[in-house]
Amino acid sequence: MDPLRSEIPPDGYLAGVGRLVREHGAVFILDEVSAGLRYSTGGAQQYLGVTPDMAVFAKSLWNGYPMAVVVGRRDVMEPAARMFISSTYWSDTIGLRAALTTLREVRRRDVPGQHWRFDAELKRRLNVVAKEVGLDARCEGIDIHPHLHFGVGDAPLKSQVTTKFLHRLFESSAFPLKGFPSTTVYR
Repeated sequence: MDPLRSEIPPDGYLAGVGRLVREHGAVFILDEVSAGLRYSTGGAQQYLGVTPDMAVFAKSLWNGYPMAVVVGRRDVMEPAARMFISSTYWSDTIGLRAALTTLREVRRRDVPGQHWRFDAELKRRLNVVAKEVGLDARCEGIDIHPHLHFGVGDAPLKSQVTTKFLHRLFESSAFPLKGFPSTTVYR
């Protein structure tokens, strides 16, 4: 399961899920692909103080290289030692070097701390601007992973407003999608 997105789970929730999963003989797995190293150098699990049986990380660990890693407790990972596991990139030493360098630099530069500070300020400024221009919108959620909420009561209209906002972001230089011409993709 994804440990969190824009809201912190209630105290004890993930630990409770872990207990419930283990009581039923299953493996408690956290998908850290989206969270990555954003919350802390040990991922969302370290930030939340929960230890899964297994976790999956991807591009954030490799600085964008198309690789992933599955980590876990020895007893959970042990069966993999008896299997043949193949990977397209398993001999890619550049990706491995990128991972080691990324981890070193994330720690050295306190990248999670920088994200927390930058995103908190972004959230604050977006709320100030929305208020200044009279837009019924609010930037909410965890500082490091906020989301913009438009104050539109009608669900279909709210969806249209959100979609239009995202299209305008993609068309602007604020959030470009490289390689996709905005004049043809979003119309």
